[in-house]
Amino acid sequence: MSTASKALNQRGFTLIELALVLSLLAIMVSYALPQNTDLNARRLKQEQQRLSYLMRQASRQALLEMRYFGLGIGQNSYAFFRLDNNHWQRIQRPALFKQHTLRSPATFKLKLEGRDIKLAKDDVTQPQVFFSSDGQLSPFELSLLYVDKGLKRELNSQDIRKTWDAL
Repeated sequence: MSTASKALNQRGFTLIELALVLSLLAIMVSYALPQNTDLNARRLKQEQQRLSYLMRQASRQALLEMRYFGLGIGQNSYAFFRLDNNHWQRIQRPALFKQHTLRSPATFKLKLEGRDIKLAKDDVTQPQVFFSSDGQLSPFELSLLYVDKGLKRELNSQDIRKTWDAL
């Protein structure tokens, strides 16, 4: 048989070649899945740390300006507010206090005085957590969740106050 006729007879891959490639792909995917879970857990922890830091800054700003600040929490976002002339105004500057949206599928769950609070689905329009001009923080329990991944991080007023006092 000539070389040209052999080339025409060999089209496609053998069953062994396909099985080998599929096995290698399965091994690569098995390594990637745990790292993806670790990445989600890391993202949730970073969000928790970011929010804790911003709450500390809002508390300091309330002390400096001698006025109330607030944190409004939605299902997947939050924004900071300042009390001006008995009206809550969303803070636009500095930019770190602007409304922030969590990466999907992260969500919030908020409890005030032990009761679950229904959170706005879209835009956050008013605060639920308050920072007073004398350094007080209203009591709250906040959970950051990746429900479908079974991941959860918690923030609450008591732990935050202890952390701030330690600094």
